[in-house]
Amino acid sequence: MRRICCVCLKIKSEHGGWEKPNSVKGVKLSHGYCPRCYRRLVDALPADIFAGRYRQADH
Repeated sequence: MRRICCVCLKIKSEHGGWEKPNSVKGVKLSHGYCPRCYRRLVDALPADIFAGRYRQADH
């Protein structure tokens, strides 16, 4: 099973890199994020997005 980035649609190669798909016929895919798209997503989140959630759980 190979991973495909749900944002840019690059596929993780057998060697560990991410590349544009040539052909994915007959290949089982699992979605996720490539490192570049994941970093963009995390950088776009407000810095305190999780802090408020954890403070509420402490009560």
